[in-house]
Amino acid sequence: MSDETGRFVVEGAPGCEGWVLFARREGYAGRYGDPIDVKPGEETSGVELRLVKGCTVRGRVIGEDGQGLADHHVSVSGRSELRGVADWRVMTDAQGAFEMTSLPAEELTLSVFRQGGKTSRVKLSDLEVGEVREGIVVAFESGVDVTGTLSDPGGKPLKRTSLQGKYRDRRAPHSVYATTDAKGAFRFKGVPPGQLQLYVFDAGKYVKVSEVIEAPSSGHRLTFAKATLTKIEGTVVGPDGEPIPGCHVVARTNDGKHAFAGRRGRVSNGVFTVEIEGEPPFWITASKPTGRDGRPLNLRFASVKVDDPSTAVT
Repeated sequence: MSDETGRFVVEGAPGCEGWVLFARREGYAGRYGDPIDVKPGEETSGVELRLVKGCTVRGRVIGEDGQGLADHHVSVSGRSELRGVADWRVMTDAQGAFEMTSLPAEELTLSVFRQGGKTSRVKLSDLEVGEVREGIVVAFESGVDVTGTLSDPGGKPLKRTSLQGKYRDRRAPHSVYATTDAKGAFRFKGVPPGQLQLYVFDAGKYVKVSEVIEAPSSGHRLTFAKATLTKIEGTVVGPDGEPIPGCHVVARTNDGKHAFAGRRGRVSNGVFTVEIEGEPPFWITASKPTGRDGRPLNLRFASVKVDDPSTAVT
């Protein structure tokens, strides 16, 4: 945070080329500074970030019947990088109204999106510094629904399972998504009309589960056999036997299947759990990015073969 005079200090920054700072204050348009080079152990001074008054945009999202649409995502994009330095994404209230502040004075595009539906856009031109622009109306087509149930071959509902619908018409959104409830029921809500191919997310990938279906439609009874997964647990350690944080861990089979531990392979404390489809043997690979003082990162790898996944892996 800057002090009352606007001065700021960033301490402990590692030396490297191309550091970029950004500043933001309520009521002002956020700003990224020019890239600066920071040398290890040296002090860099005289960096200045100039902010100008931001613009405010107020409007309303309506459906085909002219009524306001609540809980719709409204985002803004423009020539500048807005993410993190402006109110670039908000939700409409119960009446469909929204307000976005701290925007730069440039040509902007408002986009309205609802999960499972199409996106509507409105361009804003000739914004002036500090301007408050009101009365913007974004029309949004409500769309149609596709409903059904998902169960395993034995008839047991598959709950909390992700579904993807892919459109055959390229003019429609590429994909829409839904999740089954506790009874295996799903609803693609407010999606554009058209022909959909449905897929189930299983074992780290989407697998086809239906032939082409029409939107709107209802009462689909889908059956899907989930893959059998093997759980492998272990720890990544260094030469001293201590866990190594910040590693990436991935499991592979001889026939090319793979699965990541944690969030896309990231293991924060060295302890990992990975679930993978296939038969032993499995190969567990851990990688650790290294580098300092602005030098390029190198990857150090360690691999181990797992024949018995019931035992802990180190």
